[in-house]
Amino acid sequence: MQTVSGSQLNRRARVGGPEDTTADQRGGEGVDDALQSRALPTNSVGSSALTTNKAVNDDRRPHKIEQTSIQSEEQSITQIQTVHDPLPNNTQHTPTERAKEIDQLTRNIVVNEDQEPIVLRFLQTLAETKDISIEQRLLLPKAKINKSFIKNLNTLNKYLPNILVTNNSLREINNILYAAAKTLVLDNNQTPYAPKMTINSKRNPPWKKRIQIRIEKLRKELGQLIEIEKGINTNRMSKIRDKLYAKYNIQSENDHNNTTEIIKQRIKALAGRIKRYEEMNTKKEQNKLFAENEHRLYRSLGCNATKDIKIPSKQNVEEFWKSILSNPQQYNKEANWIKEIATMSNEVNTIESEEITEDQVKFALRRMLNWKSPGLDKIHNYYIKCLTSVHKYLASLFTNIVSGKEPLEEWFTTGKVILVPKNENTEDPKNWRPIACLPSMYKLLTSVLANVLYSHCQENNIIAVEQRGCRRGARGCKDHLMVNKAILEDAHQNQRNLSMAWIDYQKAFDSVSHDWLIKVLDVYKCPSIIKRFLLMVMPSWRVSMIARGSQHSITTEPIHVRRGIFQGDSLSPLLFCLAVNPLSFILNRYEMKGYKLKDSFWINHLLYMDDLKIYANNKYNLKVLLDSIEIFTNDIGMSFGLNKCNILHITAGRRSSTTGEDHILLNGNEFKQLAIGERYKYLGIHESGKIEHSVIRQQISKEYFKRIKKLFNTHLNSRNIIKGINTYAIPVLLYSFGIINYKSNDLKYLDIKTRKLLAIKKAHRQKAEVERLYLPITEGGRGLINIENIYKTHILKYKQYLKQENDHLIQAIVQHDTQKDKYSTIQEAQGIERELRLPQGNIYTDNEIKEAIKKKQNKAWRDKQLHGQFPKKVLDQANIDIELSFKWLKKQQIPPSIESSIFAIQDQAIMTRQHQRDILKEPVDGKCRLCASKDETTQHIISGCDKLAGTCYVKRHNNLVQYVYWCLAKKHKIEVSDLWWKETLIQPQVKENDSTKILWEMPVHTDVTVTHNRPDLIYVDKINNKTFLIDITVPSDYNIGAKEIEKLSKYHLLKTEVSRLWNTQTTIIPIVIGATGIVAKSIKKHIDKLSTKIDLTILQKQAAIHTSTILSKVLGDNVFIHNTQDSLIHNAQHSSNTQHSLSIQQSVSTQSSTITQQLSSSIHQLSSTQVAPTNITHLSDTIQTSTIHQEHRM
Repeated sequence: MQTVSGSQLNRRARVGGPEDTTADQRGGEGVDDALQSRALPTNSVGSSALTTNKAVNDDRRPHKIEQTSIQSEEQSITQIQTVHDPLPNNTQHTPTERAKEIDQLTRNIVVNEDQEPIVLRFLQTLAETKDISIEQRLLLPKAKINKSFIKNLNTLNKYLPNILVTNNSLREINNILYAAAKTLVLDNNQTPYAPKMTINSKRNPPWKKRIQIRIEKLRKELGQLIEIEKGINTNRMSKIRDKLYAKYNIQSENDHNNTTEIIKQRIKALAGRIKRYEEMNTKKEQNKLFAENEHRLYRSLGCNATKDIKIPSKQNVEEFWKSILSNPQQYNKEANWIKEIATMSNEVNTIESEEITEDQVKFALRRMLNWKSPGLDKIHNYYIKCLTSVHKYLASLFTNIVSGKEPLEEWFTTGKVILVPKNENTEDPKNWRPIACLPSMYKLLTSVLANVLYSHCQENNIIAVEQRGCRRGARGCKDHLMVNKAILEDAHQNQRNLSMAWIDYQKAFDSVSHDWLIKVLDVYKCPSIIKRFLLMVMPSWRVSMIARGSQHSITTEPIHVRRGIFQGDSLSPLLFCLAVNPLSFILNRYEMKGYKLKDSFWINHLLYMDDLKIYANNKYNLKVLLDSIEIFTNDIGMSFGLNKCNILHITAGRRSSTTGEDHILLNGNEFKQLAIGERYKYLGIHESGKIEHSVIRQQISKEYFKRIKKLFNTHLNSRNIIKGINTYAIPVLLYSFGIINYKSNDLKYLDIKTRKLLAIKKAHRQKAEVERLYLPITEGGRGLINIENIYKTHILKYKQYLKQENDHLIQAIVQHDTQKDKYSTIQEAQGIERELRLPQGNIYTDNEIKEAIKKKQNKAWRDKQLHGQFPKKVLDQANIDIELSFKWLKKQQIPPSIESSIFAIQDQAIMTRQHQRDILKEPVDGKCRLCASKDETTQHIISGCDKLAGTCYVKRHNNLVQYVYWCLAKKHKIEVSDLWWKETLIQPQVKENDSTKILWEMPVHTDVTVTHNRPDLIYVDKINNKTFLIDITVPSDYNIGAKEIEKLSKYHLLKTEVSRLWNTQTTIIPIVIGATGIVAKSIKKHIDKLSTKIDLTILQKQAAIHTSTILSKVLGDNVFIHNTQDSLIHNAQHSSNTQHSLSIQQSVSTQSSTITQQLSSSIHQLSSTQVAPTNITHLSDTIQTSTIHQEHRM
């Protein structure tokens, strides 16, 4: 045990102490800045505020808070801003006294030298974290979750309460969380990094520069040789000629021409090398980026990397945003409607609570995304979620913050705003879209308060039904679009009048008055904890704008937010909804001036956050509604975005052709009438008096396929391509389901064309089974989302939602839908229920719907005569582990072409002679082109041909043995290569040390004749006196169970003799891997007996890739079955295949070890890396029948 002194603990365990920033850095001499400088602790030498603020910050003994109401906003702001005065009942310490107190506390903490290494590394990181400012912290990459990471996480989670107390400061807990996260990342062999300062900051790597220099030199020499050949005779050229002729030993004209050609080829080879290396690097980078942040990769797909992005000057950016954010805006305190709303809110019941509980913190964390970009504190939500032992201390800290006991630091209320270009005119600051990143701890606290505020609004029905922007459980935009669709269809079908207006607010979130936000909380009698918190943080809201260009970047000085909401957290949207909520009350007073659906309700407006649409039964009533909206907008200090505000009139169901009917505002401005031929994009859907379903379907389909093609232009591996389609392309379609009318043929067309694009990419083989393409990987599928099925799922879930909700907007949707003869959502859902055999009228979960769809797909797959053989004869066998058989596809990254080939082999979608004879009815001999003794089936080629047994099958087998041997040798520290595929097993050998002995291809000599006395590996564990007879085989997937039994019986006698003669406990370890990676349930048990880290997925990958290569080698280019355009093509190919089979047979019979070694090199390099090469197409397209090109590697 080692007692840590105060100074040591200051470096290792205790955290705290504000960062080195000064109040002078903030600038500004106004009263607000002066007040703020006193409210925020600094570390300026000689600052009088430091001692007082630090005293308040450090002395955290609980004290009683008087339950007095806040008299006014001004009084509250003064109380918060003068936090430098000591709080009631608090003792103000001098710096010397506080230092002694800290030293005394640190002496009580003991560090055990026998603690876990991860804890010691954490303490060291914690000390380093305390010594740097929050702004200087490095960003942490997204963690690669594995068993070791989880173990370390749990260890730290158990240790943290040892250095936490109930009165830890904000900075202390933040330091602990960041240090824990950084320690876990570093221990996981990941590296924190500094943010990129420019968008295109890539530079040519050294290897590329070296090759380019060589190319330039060769090009220069080539040009000189060409000039010499033209006969240019000068003194300078003579010297050059003599030099080149001497360098390349050119003696004649023929040598001159040969040298010229050689240099040309060298230039092409070097250029090809650059291209190959760049593709390899691109593959690695793209797959790594996809694993860490797939959305960032998606964003990069739509960017032009070569485009030069120019950024505005720092001064222009600051001036632009200061004009929006830093100018306080007042509301009209004399507005009559404010008093009316306040009167209506007299019956609101407010539940006050001064304490934030641990349960509230945990609930808020559940709703936060794990890897959302953090703010200045650089802490991902994942670590705050998983370090559960910190939650109760966070609850205590948050209680102190909202009650005013814990002063705030600048970083806590400072946002980092990333500016993203909207269009090509990037030199204008207004053409940059802000994306705010707030500190994670601030977002957590505001999320807790947002839940408190939402509960208050929900219990008292404060938020208007027409506002769907922050209504939990609602479908948001979809609800409004369905109501909008019902109104437009009703007016068109019943030939009624309808006047509409689309209203957009200019910088809506950035222009809300702070005074109005506080007032609206009073009006709706919101819990005082919300108001108190806002009064505390509003004066200290600041943002730093960051714009990154191609050559440089700018970061503005912190800009004070005196107007608008602090975007980027959970509380802001709800505050904005409350700020505009009175508008619904004002408009609902004119309900009869709206539009009434047939036999249904009056509707005059829909509001989604700041997107407002107005409905009226004529143009005059529309003017009344718009005038009321203008008065309200002016009263709360907001303004219209006139260029996005339009009106439209429909007369007798038809769009009015009258021009000049613009709406004139009270201030003289106008809302333009939507011009003929124009469409307005409302909540993402274009409309112009009616929804043009066919046009929108075409637009959505075009965007969907555009995104798929973008993915195919990348070098993502197979799993990432499938996931990319599911998460990047298909969501484009999901938004339109239920709003845009789709026929069954429309959905089938999308699925068919998707499969065609996959086939072009060779990510799917045309005649491979379609149903399993859409099944989960754990059930033998590939995990792609079927568009037709996801549409059915969506319709079923929305029908259930309509039946469960009861507000008048949903009732209006239901009543209109039930009256429709065509494209009725409810009727369509009932038909889907019958199709999937779901109980009609019942409430069923998402899993029940998915299971019903999967059951239908599995039945269709198994009912097929050819493709159904694999699931019925392999997967449905009791001894087969289906999940483990396909799990390797997730872990071992392979190109799309390889994965599709493996599935095609399982489906027997292979152009064998037996298939040509029996299926295509072609006049060919169905016997194997190599052995000519059995029918040439897929299973025969991959595991049953005698001509391949001594070459290709042996190489596939030895490849697996090599990996197992390497794992065993590594465990016992026997000297082997660092990479398993570089280890060579050429001849029988034995490796031995004090702990083990490993024999490869060594027969066992016994005094009794034993026929089978040479297993692949004999592993002797000397420490435990155990011997393992390891034999590996790669049979057909249909023969796995029989092979395992055969191996156990085959070496039973040898096991007995070894146990007797060697006096050891002997075990037979049969490792049976199917030719395409299928394994039995018992394989895990057999491998676990070796007590060695053997990755089964590597064995499966090796077997499957070798199998694919064998087929490609035997069948040549015509491996997979494609749609035949005419029979003449096949007849022409038949004659060439006959000659091809003769050459194959001769080649296989005389196959030398050189070919085998080349095949080994290619496969090892292909399977050794974690990045899959989509550039290298399936080996059937690149590997010829006589040679294996070593250049094909990962």
